[in-house]
Amino acid sequence: MATIIFSIPSAVLVTNALGETISGLTRSLLITGVSIAPLLTLARVLQAALNGRGSYFKYAVAISTQPLILLVSLPVLHFCGVFSVDGVLTAQIISILVSLLVGIWLLRPKFEVSLPFRYFASSVRYLPRDIAMALRERLDVLIATWLLGTNFGGLYAVAVAIGSMPTLISQAVSNASFNLAKKDCRRTQFELIGFLQASVLVASALGIVISLIVPFFVPWFFGAAFQESVPLIWAMLAIRSFGSSFSSIPEAALLATGHEREVPFQGLIVLLFFAVLAIPAGYFLGGVAFVLAFYFSEIVTGASWGPKAGVAILSRWAISMRTARLLLTR
Repeated sequence: MATIIFSIPSAVLVTNALGETISGLTRSLLITGVSIAPLLTLARVLQAALNGRGSYFKYAVAISTQPLILLVSLPVLHFCGVFSVDGVLTAQIISILVSLLVGIWLLRPKFEVSLPFRYFASSVRYLPRDIAMALRERLDVLIATWLLGTNFGGLYAVAVAIGSMPTLISQAVSNASFNLAKKDCRRTQFELIGFLQASVLVASALGIVISLIVPFFVPWFFGAAFQESVPLIWAMLAIRSFGSSFSSIPEAALLATGHEREVPFQGLIVLLFFAVLAIPAGYFLGGVAFVLAFYFSEIVTGASWGPKAGVAILSRWAISMRTARLLLTR
C-alpha cells in the first residue's frame, strides 16, 4: 500500500519524461507496468514467507517464475517476428501478475484487513540491509555507464545478466543458512560450514560451465556486437562464482543471530569503498579491471564475516549427505 503512493506518480513522471517519442499504447503499457510495482513487492513478500517456512523447493519455483516467463516469452516474440517495445512491456506485466498468482497458490495465505503501519517498526531495522542489497545490484551498472559510456553500459548489462548467474546458487543457500542459523547458530555451525562449501563448489562449477559456453552463446543470442562483453563475463564469473557464496552465507548467519544493523552497515561501507576504487581502475585499465575491483568487496566482506559467524570455509570439511538433505528435501 505504501509503495502505491510512489509507483503511480513515478509511472506518470517516467512516461512524461519520454515526451512524444512513444505511441499511445506504449505509454499506457509503461504506466501500467510501473504502477503495478506493489504487486511485485507483494509477490516478493509471499516468496520470503515460503523461504521462512523452509519450503525451499516451493521458494525456488516462486522466485523463478518471473525470469522464466521473460526468458521464454522474449525469444518467442523475436522468432515470431513481433519483437517490439510493446511486446516486452506486455511480457513484463504478465510476468509480474503470474509471479504473484504463483506465490498465492504455493503459500495459500489468508488475507486480512489490518493496520500495516504496525509492521514498520519491526521492518525498519532491515532498511540498511535492503539499501546495501539494492546498491549491490545496481551501483556497478550506474557507475559503469557513467564512466565508460552508454555503449559500454549495454555490454556491461549483458555481462551482469550472465556473469551473475552463479549467485542464484549462493542466494538460495544463504536463505537456507539464515533459517538454520535462526534455530541455533552454535549447534548448527558444522552444517553452515557445509552449506558454504557446497555453495562455493556448485556455484564455481556452474561458473566454469557458463564460461565455456558464453563465447558461442553471446554472439549467437545477442549479436556479434556484444562479443566484447565476453571478457567482462569471464571476469565476473571468476570473482562472483566464489565471492558471492563466500560473503552471503556468513552474512545470513550473522543477520539471523542479531547483527541485522552493523553487518549491513559494514557491507555498505566496504561496497562504497571498492566502488570508489573501481572508478580509476575502470577509467585507466578498462572494464575487466572495473569488474574485478568492484566485486572484490565480496571477498573482503566474506573474509571479515566468516570468522565472526564461525563459518570459515577452510576450517574443516563439512559437506555430507545431511548437507544435501537439509538443502534439497523441503
